Amino acid sequence: MDRAGPHTSKAVKNHVLTRKRLHVFYLPPRSPEFNPDEKVWNHLKNQELKAHMERDIKGLKRLTNKKLKKMSLDEKLLKWIFLGSRVAKLMN
Repeated sequence: MDRAGPHTSKAVKNHVLTRKRLHVFYLPPRSPEFNPDEKVWNHLKNQELKAHMERDIKGLKRLTNKKLKKMSLDEKLLKWIFLGSRVAKLMN
């Protein structure tokens, strides 16, 4: 996780402590290259939603959810997103 306030709050820290199988790794400050989420949002914005025609928030939310679902089923894309981030290199 990055070190944004919601991720470092007492409530989140307490929640993490109650989950045996959950291991949290905090990323260095201002380091989007380590965060695979940044590649997800970048791909979504610049590829999947590039020329969308939605005119309201409800339609954009529906389309975004549809595109995220599609992305989640694309094994090749997921490998590219995760393995292309620096965090993957740190875990080797």
